Amino acid sequence: MACLLRNNIIQSAKKNNISAKYSFAKISLLSLNIAMCMHSVQAAIISSQIDNIMVSDGDKIIADKMHAGSLYGVMKTNTGTVDLGNNVSISVTAPFPYSADGIFILGDNSNLTANKLSVDVAGDSATGLYLFGKNIEANLGTGSSINVEGGSAASLGVIVNDGSSLKADNLFIQTKGDRGIGLRIDTNSSSADLGSNSKIITNGNSSYGVFISANTNNEPNPIAHLKATALNIDTTGFGAYGINAQPNTVVDLGTGSRIKTHGQYATGIWIFGDLRADALVIDAQGADSNGLEARGGTVNIGAGSHITSSSRGALLANENTTVNYFGTADNRNSLSAGSGFGVSSQLAGSTINLKNTDIVINQNGENSYGIWSLQSGKINGENITITGVAGTQGIYAMRDSQIDLTGNLVINMATVDQVAINTEHEDHFAPSRINATGKMLINGSIKSTGGLVNISMQNGSVWSGSAGSDNVNQGYLNINMNNSRWNVAGNSNLDNLLLENSTVDFSKSLNSGDYSTLKVTNLLGAGSFILRTNIAGNSQGVKSTNDKLIVTGTSAGDHSLTIMNRGNQKTTGKEVLTVVETADGIANFTATSSVELGGYLYDIRKNGNNWELYSSANLNPSSTLTSTADASANLLNVSYILNHAETQTLMQRLGDLRQSGQQGNAWIRESGSKVDVFRNGSLKPFNMTFNSTQFGFDKRVSPKTPLYIGTFMGLTHASPHYVFGNGVVQSHHWGVYSTVMADNGFYIDGSAKLSRLKNTFKVTDSQNNSVGGSTNSSGMSASIEVGNKINLKLAGTSFYIEPQGQFTYSHQNAAKLQATNGLTSKLDSYDSTLGRISALLGYEKNDDNNKVNIYFKSGFIKEFGGNTGYKLNDSSEKHRFKDQWWNNGIGISANLNRAHTIYLEADSTKGGKFHQRKVNGGYRFTF
Repeated sequence: MACLLRNNIIQSAKKNNISAKYSFAKISLLSLNIAMCMHSVQAAIISSQIDNIMVSDGDKIIADKMHAGSLYGVMKTNTGTVDLGNNVSISVTAPFPYSADGIFILGDNSNLTANKLSVDVAGDSATGLYLFGKNIEANLGTGSSINVEGGSAASLGVIVNDGSSLKADNLFIQTKGDRGIGLRIDTNSSSADLGSNSKIITNGNSSYGVFISANTNNEPNPIAHLKATALNIDTTGFGAYGINAQPNTVVDLGTGSRIKTHGQYATGIWIFGDLRADALVIDAQGADSNGLEARGGTVNIGAGSHITSSSRGALLANENTTVNYFGTADNRNSLSAGSGFGVSSQLAGSTINLKNTDIVINQNGENSYGIWSLQSGKINGENITITGVAGTQGIYAMRDSQIDLTGNLVINMATVDQVAINTEHEDHFAPSRINATGKMLINGSIKSTGGLVNISMQNGSVWSGSAGSDNVNQGYLNINMNNSRWNVAGNSNLDNLLLENSTVDFSKSLNSGDYSTLKVTNLLGAGSFILRTNIAGNSQGVKSTNDKLIVTGTSAGDHSLTIMNRGNQKTTGKEVLTVVETADGIANFTATSSVELGGYLYDIRKNGNNWELYSSANLNPSSTLTSTADASANLLNVSYILNHAETQTLMQRLGDLRQSGQQGNAWIRESGSKVDVFRNGSLKPFNMTFNSTQFGFDKRVSPKTPLYIGTFMGLTHASPHYVFGNGVVQSHHWGVYSTVMADNGFYIDGSAKLSRLKNTFKVTDSQNNSVGGSTNSSGMSASIEVGNKINLKLAGTSFYIEPQGQFTYSHQNAAKLQATNGLTSKLDSYDSTLGRISALLGYEKNDDNNKVNIYFKSGFIKEFGGNTGYKLNDSSEKHRFKDQWWNNGIGISANLNRAHTIYLEADSTKGGKFHQRKVNGGYRFTF
């Protein structure tokens, strides 16, 4: 059988003028598994089939016949049925310059059936399956494949022509060669139903995965139709198309179809007819590539669809087209493009409707837009997000076009100075319109360049960017904000600004050192404005500047102003600066708080039609310091009071020294106190509690010499309570003393002390911000005290009186404090000279081993020095401690067994600067 088949092929080749060499080559290729003159097998290798076609399952058809210059595998020239059974393969390889046809059906009204058919065709011009006649029905069953490789002419996978139809499931079509077409559906109600999971691959310039044409032969309402689900198309080459559907066509891609095309000018889908798909994926890669371009008809694409283009555009509607691209809330659609546009509607009558769609422009390029309408095109969007890299624009309308957006709108440009929304004016065109209403998150500027732009931000919206309106061609930019926020990124102007419980914040500028001016033609509603100022200028000669609101038309409503606190400003408390200008002065502006600039407080007042920032320093200097400045400068008062508490009388330090051991004495003292510090110059009053622990050791030089020499050290912990915060102060000190005590009650006591003070504080500024700071300072003091105990010779009594005098000199070094809000406070050093005159009236009771001493004291203290000052960011303020006060107290000292002395005292000091209440207690051991 095989030998006979070989001879038939040779004779057929000679008859059809095909070289014997070519025929023998084919025989050798197809007989690798067949021994010469072997017995017949079930799956035969047979020659080209024409008209009376008879094949068995699994047969292999090797083309060996020519028709009109084309080598073919199967040909039907008359009406009839072609049954290719199961697993039949057809192989056609035509040498140059011949054409090759796998299956060629010419007979009208014929039928073709097959299952798991395999067709491999190669030739200068090659076609896998050609339904050439009219009204042919072809059913390729499941799992059929068609591979076509063309030469210099076309390579065509399947052609469905002139009312014919193709039906297949899981069909595979592949073509190689320029001008190749995987599936072509031509003219007059031709159709193809590719079932599910079919795949089409083309590789070559100007190739098409699917090409559909219906508008020929002047037939009334000609329709060509493609139906498939989960169809996979992959094309590669210059000008390659996934699907090209001409007018009067219908393409139904079902659910889950995927189209991938690669090459310059590549296009995923180019359609003039109607298209329907769900979960459609298109990926067009290459320079000037398009995802989907609709140029007529209606396109309906459902949820879970994603269209990507590496350059020119993802989705385009042109010329009387309606595109519905609808995702759902839980299954959103996306459009992604490199340079170019995400979605564009062009020319009158073209409308694109978007829902629940994410748009991304991921490459910088001139004329790159997320949404772009022109030439009277329209785009409607609901729940849209747009993301753009630097150099792109979010939404753009030009040449009498319109864009309307509702629902949740997110526009996230690379930086706030990029364009989020804009129009373009061109002469001879009506203004373009952009309307957006809903909750918005916008990062980028909004502009009207000769356009009509209306933005209505609903509850929870946030916009970061600048605004611009040039009013060309009667254009405008109107912004309505309801419970929303605008972070102004630079100088801005717009026409109408309506604020309903909304905030305009100038403090989020792109560059923190740049100040912005907002010009509004008409201001309405009730809103709040947050502004910044550099009211003091700088040391390089830059004058004061600030964020400013200017209303050039009408103003109305009640608005609040928050001027940001800035502790680093080098203010003097005397500056005045305009922050709001209006033409009519009708709107009302009130400050939400005092403003802390440098170390001084400022407020808002109306001046004519404007509102200005001013300080009341000249009217009431005591109320102008900020909470930070007050806490910083009050360290002067803190150090003064603590030094005074640590260096006081001999009695407070040692108790009763008149009984002393020969070896030495050790003592410890604990003191607790509360101080109320009154207003002092510009500093506000505060109170402070503190406790101090001191311990020391002294020794009498000799029994004959009543000279005592000792040393002491201690720690004082204080807690100042300021008007707007608290502090913590620690003072570590060390000193020496010497006391001479005569037998007649006269004594001289001298002491010297070194101290190191550490101060921290935390306060709340006028806008409820927490501010802190800390510093260290060193000091020294020296004191000399004299007194004389005079016993009163009253019968039966042991009363005495003891006059005292004390002179104390102290020096505190300068300190510098940098607060967290930028305020720098420099505290000057100061010298204190205190004089005290006091008297004790006491009662003593002695026995052999014990002595009890009860006394009342009163004295007058005066400060002779104490002039100092401080600087707040180099603005100088004076401060002084000069004052006088009375000190009164009562105490008891008990000596037990000549070894233990217990001491307790309470006193009060009142003066013009502070009031102190103190309790001292101590213990002294004599050994």
